[in-house]
Amino acid sequence: MAQRLSVTFSINHKAQPLTIVLPGTFEPCPADFSFLLMQETPPHGGDTLWCSGYELYILSSLTILFHPDTPSYDRISPSFRSYLETLTATCAQPVFKTAADAGGYEIMSPRGAPSNTGDSFAPSHPVIRTNRVTGWKSVFAGMGLHVSRINDVYSYEDQFIRDYMMRLLTRNHDCIARMHWTKHSAAIWNNSCTFHAATVWNLSITLFISASVDMLTANSPTLTWCLAAYVLVSALRPLVNART
Repeated sequence: MAQRLSVTFSINHKAQPLTIVLPGTFEPCPADFSFLLMQETPPHGGDTLWCSGYELYILSSLTILFHPDTPSYDRISPSFRSYLETLTATCAQPVFKTAADAGGYEIMSPRGAPSNTGDSFAPSHPVIRTNRVTGWKSVFAGMGLHVSRINDVYSYEDQFIRDYMMRLLTRNHDCIARMHWTKHSAAIWNNSCTFHAATVWNLSITLFISASVDMLTANSPTLTWCLAAYVLVSALRPLVNART
């Protein structure tokens, strides 16, 4: 009877769904800035992505600033931009009220700004926000973790708009900055025009060996191949982990 040896070796490197966050939009008056200081870092991974809402809305804000007479190729057509500027979105985060009720404590009020009161955490914000100083327009409440719906549109239109905004972000890498954290590194960003997301990866290395018992004798080549495969996996695991 012929001997059989089955060896399966696979590396699965899968990204988690990208969770885009615009901090504090569950408040009527979100914080202007966020600051993040890294005191300890993981051995691998943990990078943060930032995306400019200005760059999503128009091709290059810097071109407009330094070369106002230079025509630009907008990411969003003028007519669709005009429509988006009429929309608002509800940004809800009911988990805070749920946690307070479960823990039996009261939610602080006000929180930062005088208008941040109560426990509803479901204000409406403009999908496109205009900077009151520069006049620049930015994608604001068009997508992200806290956006629960685009107001005054049908449900399929709501989903289309948010999917479209996410597609703009994921397919325009020139408007994204990525930071690899080191110990004591810091970042500060403007919440009125900057989205951010963590990079999260799942990695698994699988080795499956199936062989008949009589094949695994001390001097058999089958045992040699099995041990070689095990050594290969053990060597590759830290190398693949270093890339996450």
